[in-house]
Amino acid sequence: MKSITFYQVQSTLYKVTIPKVIIKILEVAKKVNFLCKNKDEMEYLDNLMWSFSQLSFIPHSTENDKFDVELQDLIIATNFDHLMCHNNFLILSSTDLLANFNIDLVNDVFVVTTENVNIEYLLTKLGDKLFGNKIKCFIQNLDSTWKVDYDDSIR
Repeated sequence: MKSITFYQVQSTLYKVTIPKVIIKILEVAKKVNFLCKNKDEMEYLDNLMWSFSQLSFIPHSTENDKFDVELQDLIIATNFDHLMCHNNFLILSSTDLLANFNIDLVNDVFVVTTENVNIEYLLTKLGDKLFGNKIKCFIQNLDSTWKVDYDDSIR
């Protein structure tokens, strides 16, 4: 059973939260793809991964880089063609990307977004895609804590 996990991040906390979520996923996954909605978002994340902390950064590459992406644990791109080398774990920046992506190509999917995540709507819209997968949804509170909004296996 595949796992699809949604993280609804507070927009005011995005800059601090997204690197932490990526680090947690990398601790488990080792190799991760991050699919962005557009090039502006990809460039923002690229800069954020280099500068989110004074003492550390997250090594990564983007679809614009001209070196061996196989050496990177995190690939950030706007096109899945650039991500095929790390097909086990995928992070999406939008629920819309989930609608357009074949989730059978990866083991686990993480949707990390500032968008409102409405699981019931997604189940209606993407029922066939989500059927048979473990679905979890976490919503970030303004104090940076998380609440579980949905945790169930779709049958």
